[in-house]
Amino acid sequence: MKLSELKSTIREEIINALTEAGEKTAFIDGNAIEYKDEKELNKFKDNQDVKSIKTGSGKKIKEEDSIEEIISKELEMNQTQLDEVFNNFKEGKLSLSEYISIRKTLQTTRDSLNKILLESNTDN
Repeated sequence: MKLSELKSTIREEIINALTEAGEKTAFIDGNAIEYKDEKELNKFKDNQDVKSIKTGSGKKIKEEDSIEEIISKELEMNQTQLDEVFNNFKEGKLSLSEYISIRKTLQTTRDSLNKILLESNTDN
């Protein structure tokens, strides 16, 4: 057996051994860790301090939302609240003054979120 064939065989055996052992690398906030089963990464997924988890093969397990995504979710929730307040007023569960007060607060929140979104888009 030639030296090049021996090197190739050894390389293949090492790759096979690592594959069989199931050793994998993941990057948690950029720091490499070894894991055997992807389930091991789930304990990090719910940790609020962990911003991103990616496997060595590039699969994204967790990724921090952008400011635009966060604001978009907040705006959706705000719209839902506005709709609920209107329905409660329509059904007689809120007086006119209660409705106006709550709506004004929700609209102020909405305006602030839209301003932040506009500023973040201007920065980019």
